[in-house]
Amino acid sequence: MCGVKGLGVRGWLLLGLVTVVVLAATGVWNPFPALWDWVDRSKPISEPDVAWQQRVGGTPRSVTIAGDTVVVEQRTRIEARNLADGGRLWEHKADWSAVAGSGRESVVAVGRLLDKGYEVLDPVSGVTRRRDDRAIAVWTYRNLLLDAYCVQATDCTLRAWEPRGTAPLWSAFLPGVHSGVLADNPELLGTRRLGATRIDGGVAGPESVPPLLGFPVDGRVHVVDTATGRVLQNVQPGREERLAVVGGRLLRIAATSRDGNCYYAVTAVDPATGQQVWRRTGINLRTADYAGCVQREDPQGGRNVIIGVAPDGREAVLDGYDGRLL
Repeated sequence: MCGVKGLGVRGWLLLGLVTVVVLAATGVWNPFPALWDWVDRSKPISEPDVAWQQRVGGTPRSVTIAGDTVVVEQRTRIEARNLADGGRLWEHKADWSAVAGSGRESVVAVGRLLDKGYEVLDPVSGVTRRRDDRAIAVWTYRNLLLDAYCVQATDCTLRAWEPRGTAPLWSAFLPGVHSGVLADNPELLGTRRLGATRIDGGVAGPESVPPLLGFPVDGRVHVVDTATGRVLQNVQPGREERLAVVGGRLLRIAATSRDGNCYYAVTAVDPATGQQVWRRTGINLRTADYAGCVQREDPQGGRNVIIGVAPDGREAVLDGYDGRLL
């Protein structure tokens, strides 16, 4: 009796576990299946509860709202679901997808990685609205769709379309686009967006096209006016420079290694005239790593805003257009 009283908390827990195991082994009572169902049950992470929840066949590469539908991109197929109840509307075999337009004017561009061309689908019905057989890259925005095709490696044409348009708005010559497989939204010289680890960066749909875009081609940057298609600048960055197109300006970001430190200077140029608009020194836009101040990243920010670290160590938010400290 004294031995039973002296078991303590751990002893009683061990005795209870042994008893449950014995009961389960003899078939008298087995709580483990119900316990596992409780652990493995599907439960929303939101409060209040979600409007609907549907299980998809694999791990999505992206999830984007397109008008009244939700477009789910997976490894070898694209599917659309009704935004109201999650019911599946259509499925299409493709390796990539990208949403252009907004609201009921949205479209879904889809294609295959090793094949030229793409299709523009209606997000509700999945019907093909337009088909292209030449393009190797597509960029999608709220009010514009850009594509590029190349006759030769150094002879490419950039075209702009309205999301549901049937004829290009304009076209521009580029001496190449990039190397490798391009598909949807290849990286341009802009900003690194701030995001969250559990939220798809493009879930809300595409943003409006910036007034200027920077296309990297063979170590140079070609700045294109998205309203007219005019190539405003063809710039070669300096040895210690990184170029970015932000807020309608061409930023020349210099990082110089001296005395074991990195010294930064940001100069903004009007691409239309080539004239300097503003300049700031000492702002670290987080473009360089610790290996000799080599700049391998775009500055952080979005649209016309860039984010960095001021000389006093505090976060600094700048207007890319006029350099104001916001």
